[in-house]
Amino acid sequence: MGLRNYIGQKQPIKKTGKQTKINFPKDNLTSEEIALILGTIRNATFKGVDIEILHSLTLKLQNQFINLEKK
Repeated sequence: MGLRNYIGQKQPIKKTGKQTKINFPKDNLTSEEIALILGTIRNATFKGVDIEILHSLTLKLQNQFINLEKK
């Protein structure tokens, strides 16, 4: 799996009146990808400044994982 180069690519642009909207692709993670990320988080060590953000991110990932497993 590689990283996408969004900076070098031309993005589809929708003009809506005065504002210009850029549409980024909406990629969804698979349950296997979420499980890998959650496992990596479980086995890692973090500093205190990262804990609050990491907690929020982990809850979101767990909720998405549960929703994927229900389907």
